[in-house]
Amino acid sequence: MFRYIGQLRTLGIGETPISVIPSNAFQYIPHLIRLEMSEAAVDTIERGAFQRTPQIQAIVLNKNRLSLVRADFFQGLNELYAINLGGNRLEQVEPLSFANLPALSNLDISFNQLQTLPENTFLNSFIPLPNERRVMFVCGNPWLCDSALEWFREYLRENVDIDIDKPGCTAVCVRSINGCPPEGTPLRAVDFCPTSDQALPLTGSALSLVGWIILAIIMTILLISICLMALVKYGMSHRHKKQKDHEALEDEQRIVSSSASTYHAAPSVITRSYAPSGMIDIDLPPAHTLDDRPMNYLY
Repeated sequence: MFRYIGQLRTLGIGETPISVIPSNAFQYIPHLIRLEMSEAAVDTIERGAFQRTPQIQAIVLNKNRLSLVRADFFQGLNELYAINLGGNRLEQVEPLSFANLPALSNLDISFNQLQTLPENTFLNSFIPLPNERRVMFVCGNPWLCDSALEWFREYLRENVDIDIDKPGCTAVCVRSINGCPPEGTPLRAVDFCPTSDQALPLTGSALSLVGWIILAIIMTILLISICLMALVKYGMSHRHKKQKDHEALEDEQRIVSSSASTYHAAPSVITRSYAPSGMIDIDLPPAHTLDDRPMNYLY
């Protein structure tokens, strides 16, 4: 690619589905001074890709998918004065990534996911020159304002001429270790927070608030325990009542069954035969008729 346009100075190939910039991508256009690849799909830059264009002055890679800035990306590019990496997915910047670039005065790393920067990130770069505007757009990142980032905040305080904000976008602290500085504090603002990142002891209202929270938790646990005990007691009582009702029903069924058995057995007692099984000889006086009886008259 670009074999027959070796004198090309400006290349714009934005809004393309290119995901990788290979190391030999620009080998045939060594005189390139401006590269624009906005709104592409670049997530990988192979080692030495930009070193093929030693005269390059501006690299525009905003709105791509880069998540890391390696230290070798821009190494040795002494003419490079502008880098735009805004709107990517940057989470990490390696040490010396923007170091030793004597012409660099315009950097855009806004609207990424950066929380911190290594202390030597801009070593020997952003050199102040007369009548030269310096820009370092860093807003739109979730900066963690702790001791590791204090060097960068101090660097911005010492170089007040460097523009770090865009219209409608201010570089602020989003997080901190001990709540100091509070969320929304401008990155360049002076604060009086302790340099240590260790958790501070609780005092005053904070301690009182913690006490109330603990008391609320204890009361909640106690209330839940009482409710559970009431439910268990109700369940046991209900079970005991059902068991007693069941036993009473069984007793009633037994009584009814016993009464029915007695009622059916009664006729056999009444109809039982008492007839003698054989003839029994009983010595009785002889029988007399009315004619044989003696007649006794009362005179």
